[in-house]
Amino acid sequence: MKTTPFLSVLCGAMLAGAAAAADKPRTKPNASKPAAATSAARKSAPSRADDEKTLRKLAADFVKAFNQRDAKAIAAQFAPQAEMVDLEGNVVQGREAIEKSYAEHFEEPLFHIAVEIESLRFVGDNLAIEDGQLVLTSEDHDLTLRNRYTAVHVREGGRWLVASSRDVVNPNDHVPPHEHLEQLAWLVGDWVEEGGDSIVATSYRWDENKNFLLGEYTVQVAGHTTMSGTQRIGWDPLTRQIKTWTFDGDGGYGEGFWHRDGDRWLVKLEGVSADARAGSVTQIHTRINDHTRTWRAVDRVHGGEPLADIDEITVVRRAPQPKQPPVQSGK
Repeated sequence: MKTTPFLSVLCGAMLAGAAAAADKPRTKPNASKPAAATSAARKSAPSRADDEKTLRKLAADFVKAFNQRDAKAIAAQFAPQAEMVDLEGNVVQGREAIEKSYAEHFEEPLFHIAVEIESLRFVGDNLAIEDGQLVLTSEDHDLTLRNRYTAVHVREGGRWLVASSRDVVNPNDHVPPHEHLEQLAWLVGDWVEEGGDSIVATSYRWDENKNFLLGEYTVQVAGHTTMSGTQRIGWDPLTRQIKTWTFDGDGGYGEGFWHRDGDRWLVKLEGVSADARAGSVTQIHTRINDHTRTWRAVDRVHGGEPLADIDEITVVRRAPQPKQPPVQSGK
């Protein structure tokens, strides 16, 4: 399965190299050195203040390019053989590959970005190491993610460029999966959609530990069940996204990620049917209110053949069944 582009790495690499460190006290010249030697050293040594000013400018340029979805401008700030490594150990190597990764990422629903620099250390004249956090906020400001990173910057031909960026796991940043899934808690309950002689019934509930949402669905046509399946929705700590796994009653399976855009969710699924044919689809779920939602399906492919889109369908929450009075036994 193709995974989502390395969001934290793609963003963090440039932002990591583009921010300034806290001001440090200037080291006084050694009084024992001759004045001429001290003067020469001052002329030859790079100015840390100028370097920090340059990195600040790169930060502003990166944020502007990212928000304008300009992959080429972002990639231009990387060294030709730069690399990015995500939490799973996946590597994007080289400026061209980095540009391609950004371009693919920009096809997905996006976050606004910010960076929090925790440390910036200059090692010699032409090397800087930075640690910090990348802050990603959804466009509706309902979701904020944080990724830690370490980035290495080099000066080549008089320019500061990003040579390496790596996501870093920090156990203190752990957030229980349930907190991430609370965004989808409105799904819990029973839902039904009716059209002609068909009925699709869907239900969602929390698992025992409330770290997964469990779904079941059945499709009935003319009173006969023609399709059924189950779904499990959880938080993927490696990709830092909500992930879904689906299993149909015939033996097919699929998986994908949920991407939020306000009250709308895009679910990109890839899977295999029981007859060994690969397929993919993008589902669009929209929450209208607590009792109504809609969904539609686009970009459907099965066995290499494109299928027609499914137009928007309205799904309503099923009213709870009335409680039956207890049966009293006769004497």
